[in-house]
Amino acid sequence: MEDRHKEETNDSSHIKGFKKILVIIAIITVFVLLIVIIPYIINFAGTVSPEHKHWAEFGDYFGGFLNPLLGFITIIVLIITLGISFETLRLTKEELQQAREMLENTRQELKLNREIAEKQIKNIQDESLKNELLDITKQVDLEIQKVFDRKADFSQSGHNFGHYFSFSSTSASKKEIPVHRKYKFTDNDRVSILDLCDLIQQMEGYLNQYDKNFGISSPRTYYFKRKYLNVYLRLVEKEFLFDQQFQAFKDVGYMWSAPAKNN
Repeated sequence: MEDRHKEETNDSSHIKGFKKILVIIAIITVFVLLIVIIPYIINFAGTVSPEHKHWAEFGDYFGGFLNPLLGFITIIVLIITLGISFETLRLTKEELQQAREMLENTRQELKLNREIAEKQIKNIQDESLKNELLDITKQVDLEIQKVFDRKADFSQSGHNFGHYFSFSSTSASKKEIPVHRKYKFTDNDRVSILDLCDLIQQMEGYLNQYDKNFGISSPRTYYFKRKYLNVYLRLVEKEFLFDQQFQAFKDVGYMWSAPAKNN
């Protein structure tokens, strides 16, 4: 706005200056006419002559003085007009340059605003996906706990599946788990183990998707990896699952480190 105001002020100054020059030229022209006319009147005063030769002499007198003067004044006015035209053209170019710069600044601002909006939308989408994955893993966790609560028919001491597969299960309990295809499981055990295999694969898939999208485990996903690492190891060892199927549980402990507690 300030630049625009300065330009308008400059334009007005040029116009005023041109008008002043025209007024000065007009005054000089009138003054010269008076210089030419007054001596003629003083020296040749009288009535208007009816003779043609007197008018011819009068015309030659004025023409001899005024023609060069008027030609010179015309050249001066032309030069001044050209100067003003060039100045106006220069100001117009500057205005166009400023308009281009303003347009470029506006374009850059729009681009920046678009990038900010896209980042905000992506952050919202990422946050929504994070919450969705964490909610799903929580639901799968609840389903696995239900399987842990089921009684294991192969257990000679009447324990449930959580005694053999949970995070807190002992190494001694692992020996009691029969190897797949080397033991005839009851229908209850077969369904429970199948459910456990299916659920642990679902958990592994959701944890992998979280790491793939966000590159680092959250405290909750780390917790699930640690919690079900034992399930993964025992299902693979007892040949219910293939080790090649899993990735999320293999790097557990390296994706995220729990902060040290303040004393």
